[in-house]
Amino acid sequence: MAVLQARTRLQIREAVGYNTRLMELITAAANGTTTTFLSDHLRGGADDHNGKWWVGTDSPNAGIYSNVSDSSIASGRTTLTLYPAVSSTLTSDTAELWAM
Repeated sequence: MAVLQARTRLQIREAVGYNTRLMELITAAANGTTTTFLSDHLRGGADDHNGKWWVGTDSPNAGIYSNVSDSSIASGRTTLTLYPAVSSTLTSDTAELWAM
């Protein structure tokens, strides 16, 4: 059995998400706004990510939860519309995207 004492809550949560295939770790491809997150790493079409939960994993959004109220895709870039708004989404920010 693996030793869990040395792992952080973030590491345990991400391990559970990967193993259950309910979570993707995503990175912003460009600067968004307080209500949009732009990614080139998501698959699917328009509205495929609606209802998922976005969880910020780095500053200034570490531990912030937001719901994906809309998703669209253009030229391979997916735009996630977040509600409620977050602090900001900048290029190379990371987040978890949970399908629940």
